[in-house]
Amino acid sequence: SSHSIDGLWEYHTGFGVTLEDSLLVLEGLIDDGLASERIKYHLSLCIKYFFDSKLGLFNTLNGGRANYWEGPSIHGTAHAAYLIFKHCDYPEKLISSNKLIEYMKNEFTDDFVWKSRWFTNYHFTSFYVIRLLNYLPCDNKIRKLVNCFYENVSQTQLSDGSWNSSPISTASVLMSLTSMRLAEIQNHKYEFNKIIKNGSEYLLNCFAKQSFPTESILYYWYDISKSSMQDTKQFFQCMDTGKISKALSILALKCR
Repeated sequence: SSHSIDGLWEYHTGFGVTLEDSLLVLEGLIDDGLASERIKYHLSLCIKYFFDSKLGLFNTLNGGRANYWEGPSIHGTAHAAYLIFKHCDYPEKLISSNKLIEYMKNEFTDDFVWKSRWFTNYHFTSFYVIRLLNYLPCDNKIRKLVNCFYENVSQTQLSDGSWNSSPISTASVLMSLTSMRLAEIQNHKYEFNKIIKNGSEYLLNCFAKQSFPTESILYYWYDISKSSMQDTKQFFQCMDTGKISKALSILALKCR
């Protein structure tokens, strides 16, 4: 809490607050027991600074350094909407669930996942979308999206129980699956339990071997700083050294 900037958060000192960074910190504080009025206060700031009322969706920030910052964020919208629907009163007056579902439908890729413009791991982003869809009142559009996602992950699990030989992917898929309504997987109960079991064994094996590989977590970017003589371009490559994948694995195993 002490590192917030007027109630929001930034990824790196001096880079400015963003929606996704703020929500990641906020949800951690919520899980740590943040009071309800404080949750609503921080979410109200996310709405104030990042919600596009015309689209009914959320932006990462407004006025980014390049054109690719513009427009709604799939990851941020899914994360923000879930927390707002869960913790705020009468969110439908602000955010239309129909608009959310239509946006998620349009952003669903031919690979049956959702891909963020910021996070390299699409299973990670898909978890936030699936969690939101399973929180909203169920309809045929939601059921179709969830079932298509489930069919894809059930067919792409590797023989070692993982997805992409990645703890981040595997933990994210397991959290997605355990967020699903029982009715959604009732006809696949045996297969569902087997997928969860094999995925869990993969993560447990990572703990046993103390093997959490280095994985890309954020897309790289350039920062251009001006000096008296010339512009200097700094390259940033964001890699998880194993701490994020280990933390996600712990969370996924607790969610079973």
